[in-house]
Amino acid sequence: MATHLSTDELLKNLELQLLDPAFRRDTSRVMELLTDDFLEVGTRGRRYDLIQIVREMSRGRPNSVVVKDWESREIFPTVMLCTYRTVSTSGREVFRSSIWVRATDGRWLMTFHQGTPVPDAWAGLG
Repeated sequence: MATHLSTDELLKNLELQLLDPAFRRDTSRVMELLTDDFLEVGTRGRRYDLIQIVREMSRGRPNSVVVKDWESREIFPTVMLCTYRTVSTSGREVFRSSIWVRATDGRWLMTFHQGTPVPDAWAGLG
């Protein structure tokens, strides 16, 4: 019997895949989840297009992260905004936001992502 995930659960699972170090190294799988006009604003303020971010992600991430405060909200029936916070094993916290769009074939694709570091003085303040 097949189980059907809600859009919220599905997008959280896709975000978790993109945060997984092993998944990030598989460029073809990563590209299947991003739009051709993908844009990221990284934690240091650098902008990445699709090719740049896939190259960056393929280098891997040394630390795994824990996702906290997950929320998703519908902007339009085919557009979702996801916000959450990641905490790495080193204790570094980052606020994250992603915009996902539903393609004509029904798949959800990330079109935008931004990571904003949590200043140490603000860590733990909600």
